Amino acid sequence: MPPILRIEVSALVAVILAAVFLFLGRTQIGPDLPMHQVDLPKAQHPAELRAANSENAMLVKVTLDGKLFFGADRVEADQLPDLMQQSMKHGAEPRVYVMADQRVKYQAVTEVIDAAHDAGIVDVSFLASETPRAMPDQ
Repeated sequence: MPPILRIEVSALVAVILAAVFLFLGRTQIGPDLPMHQVDLPKAQHPAELRAANSENAMLVKVTLDGKLFFGADRVEADQLPDLMQQSMKHGAEPRVYVMADQRVKYQAVTEVIDAAHDAGIVDVSFLASETPRAMPDQ
């Protein structure tokens, strides 16, 4: 009687599972949301500020919970004047762009404005998103 040959499946399953976990670990699961999400206020006729997208623009984000971010870095309000002055020394224009959540407390926004004034900056721009316009009846 010839021996019965069996295929060892557990090793194959282990290799497949390892490959699946390897590829899943490199992909992002969930929606592609910005790291520090800010719900901008809506405006019907906002002005386009292309300089806000430049690499050396001084962008300060104020999240709903009042946290401040200078660029991508979490900062405290008392650090902002020094960071702004350093940015201007490295070629940034003397203008601060503020991305403040529409529901944030006003005190958090005034801290950014005060920090800009302490750094010698008087030009502060607030970013907003455009309200979708209704199509006129034809």
